[in-house]
Amino acid sequence: MYAVFQMKKITYIWTRLYYGLFLYHSWTQILFHKALWVIPIRFLCKLGILNKERFDGLNKEVARSLTDERISIVILITDATMLAFTALIVFTIANLISLLIPCASLAHLNRFEFILVTSILIVPINYYALWRKDKYLERFKEFRKSSSLRNWIWAIISISAVILALLLFILSLHLM
Repeated sequence: MYAVFQMKKITYIWTRLYYGLFLYHSWTQILFHKALWVIPIRFLCKLGILNKERFDGLNKEVARSLTDERISIVILITDATMLAFTALIVFTIANLISLLIPCASLAHLNRFEFILVTSILIVPINYYALWRKDKYLERFKEFRKSSSLRNWIWAIISISAVILALLLFILSLHLM
């Protein structure tokens, strides 16, 4: 019973990190969209070159499709970030274990075998914690109900965790 409770807590935190990354990537994509698309087009609308009403409808559709939770560029970037984050954690643990137990080192594997071994670990972790039966969509609904401040705090925690995992991975490479 205790193990099930702990597993639910771990998947909750993992999904929270995922939602934080999704929120951060949504914000950056909308920012890039506005900077590279909306501002120049609005300028052309003010000059009378383009039709403003037509542009406003298109702009709302583009923003909605960029940040759709089911399938969008943002969710694909977030998925890739979560896979990279998991891979960094696995690589760091593997490097630290190889320091303690040199015969367990993954350094003797070629590139294909190394990617295969790590993929066997990172894909199921994310599949069962996030993607199986679209669990993340149910949690996203729950997270949207929480305060904006709390969601942004989790976004900052998520980005910080990815950066920390990268730094720990680099440190573990230097220790080897």
